Amino acid sequence: MFTQERTQGQAIILIAFAIIALVAITGLAIDGGNVFSDRRHAQSAADNAAQAAALLISQNNGGAPVTAAITIATNNGYTNGSGYTTVTVYTMDNPLALLPAYAGCGTALNVPNDLTQNNQPDLPKYYIVVTIKSAVKTYFAPVIGIPKLSYCAYAISHGVPGYKGIPFYGSAIVGLDPNQPDNSFDSGTAEAAKWYISGGGIFSNANAYSKNSNSVTFTEGACIASVGASSGFANCNVQQNRTDLFYNYPTDIIPLLPPTPACTGTATQTHSGQVYTVHPEPGFETVGNNWSGGLDSTFAPGVYCIKGLSGMTVIHNGIIGTGVTFYFDPSMIFTLKYDGNGYLGATAPTDPNNPYVGVLMFGGITTPPCTQNLEIRGQGSTGTTNPDGSITPITGTIFMPSACIDYRGNGEGYNTDSMMIGYKVSSNGTSNLYIKYDSELNWKPNVSPTVELTK
Repeated sequence: MFTQERTQGQAIILIAFAIIALVAITGLAIDGGNVFSDRRHAQSAADNAAQAAALLISQNNGGAPVTAAITIATNNGYTNGSGYTTVTVYTMDNPLALLPAYAGCGTALNVPNDLTQNNQPDLPKYYIVVTIKSAVKTYFAPVIGIPKLSYCAYAISHGVPGYKGIPFYGSAIVGLDPNQPDNSFDSGTAEAAKWYISGGGIFSNANAYSKNSNSVTFTEGACIASVGASSGFANCNVQQNRTDLFYNYPTDIIPLLPPTPACTGTATQTHSGQVYTVHPEPGFETVGNNWSGGLDSTFAPGVYCIKGLSGMTVIHNGIIGTGVTFYFDPSMIFTLKYDGNGYLGATAPTDPNNPYVGVLMFGGITTPPCTQNLEIRGQGSTGTTNPDGSITPITGTIFMPSACIDYRGNGEGYNTDSMMIGYKVSSNGTSNLYIKYDSELNWKPNVSPTVELTK
């Protein structure tokens, strides 16, 4: 039979064990909290170090991203080789070499896929990995044989230098109308109407529709890519319902536009026989009189701001020039119609240091769209017919993101090293268009450097 004294003694023993257990649990909680707090600080240091390295990569200025990352980690209290701390920075010039080191944080390395941004390869060398391995000295855990608790923090950053991008997936003809079920590309009706596209395909930001399955001929593997439905095209690998290719209009388009000229000067002109010669003054502005003056106009090299157009402007003459860019003020409401013997026979600048290299004609965003229109009809054309009957095509991109562009009637188009970019692009009647795209020679917009923390 148990006595009261013996029962009380057992209770004291149980209470003593409970106190020990409680102290141990409290101690582990405190030690664990210290580790959690320190690891969170280490993660912040790794993030900052990785971003500093990515910034140098994006600037592409010859800086040392590894040194920058180590410096940031040190400034945050994590010096490589000090105490329990190891700081390592890995560049990804040779991704496979990183596998064992990166796995030291308990995670397998995911080498970036060969992704594309505006057709620009997302290269492994644009990535950098920072790992911080350290430990916290424990205060209570040593009683159970744990003198320190280790942890590892890592961050992956991504810095892409600015570059000349290839817009609209390398397409020669682009329709930017984002609205369904509208067609941002619509090909001609007659069997005689032909569009010959080489080096690049057609991109439609909505639906793409051809009234005649034989009206569009693609070469060099190009075809249709449409965000919405695509119908009426034959003999190529049509990609439709590609919602992943969608461009938000106009927010995704505005950064791609060439820089707006100052438009503060006045162009002058001289007259000889049946030809005007237009000379740009500083600011490169003309009021547009030469676009319907009835006489051929040869524009000297430069940038011209076209103002003063309104309503229907019919061109029965030649617009000629070498190394020229025409900018259409978005405040104008007009239809520019090449009719009769009217033709555009100009070429864009080719100097790589010229901000308008490869740009023959462009305009800004208008609200609503299609208040500015470009028509090639009748006997109008893009390209010059020579005395021997041969054709000299225009060169350079026509980037009118809010305009409706239409080839119709007997209009002809001969474009090389060119893109035709409009809100809607269409054709009708017996008009023919020959357009050649070359990703190396075409206009390319500047893509700004990017810095991001990917993990």
